[in-house]
Amino acid sequence: MLQLAYPTLLVVYLAGLTLQKKRALKAGDTPDTSDPASHPAFIACGFLWLAALTLPFWTRPLELFPAAPAAIAGTLCFALGFAVRVAAYRHLGLMFTYHLGQRAGHQLITDGIYRWMRHPSYVGSTLTLLGLCVVARSWQMLVAEILAVVPLMGVRIQREEALLARSFDEEWTRYAARTPRFGI
Repeated sequence: MLQLAYPTLLVVYLAGLTLQKKRALKAGDTPDTSDPASHPAFIACGFLWLAALTLPFWTRPLELFPAAPAAIAGTLCFALGFAVRVAAYRHLGLMFTYHLGQRAGHQLITDGIYRWMRHPSYVGSTLTLLGLCVVARSWQMLVAEILAVVPLMGVRIQREEALLARSFDEEWTRYAARTPRFGI
């Protein structure tokens, strides 16, 4: 039964990514020309992130941790991360996009989950991936995900915050001063 924990959570994870409504920028929205999404290094990190998800299928689990406690702890971490990401996605509504830019009529969202952290979507994604690594008991996957995801998120967060600072000036400055980036 424990052998099914990782494949099951992986299916849930990939289904969650696939089923999210893709909200592209539309006419009247302003794309950010500094969006790194099409940069070759960004794309390479994306491929490493996806490839790392396959590592538990062809590497040995770390025997240092028993399977049952790892499955329970990892599933709880996964569920918390998934819930945080969904809350962020739902709270932003139409303001959530995969490409950097500003929607027509864009407002700075500072309530709901954004009251406690500026980047709940990234926090949720990180917890979800960490949960997958724990369930799989895969140190190789953890290292690969760190090498892939940290640069992706770091660049993306930097660009998002620069865009928000340009767009919302003083309102962003006050919000950023009182709200931690990752809730800690």
